[in-house]
Amino acid sequence: MFEHAGTLVVLEVKTGRAGARFRPGMRFGREPLARLWRAARALAGGAASRVDLVEVQLDARRRARLVHHAGLRRPL
Repeated sequence: MFEHAGTLVVLEVKTGRAGARFRPGMRFGREPLARLWRAARALAGGAASRVDLVEVQLDARRRARLVHHAGLRRPL
């Protein structure tokens, strides 16, 4: 959790191998996303809030690529 430009941001990070049919963020489903949105709204106390997802995508050599999804409203 952090603040960015006056907005409370709740951050979820998913790490894993990425391929043609799978990304680590695909493990972040509807219910966990809904829970984080409820938590973000409660913690913000009426101020602006959002839920972000950061995917740490690993290739075959285990090199990391970061993909940031700001203000995620539905699962990937």
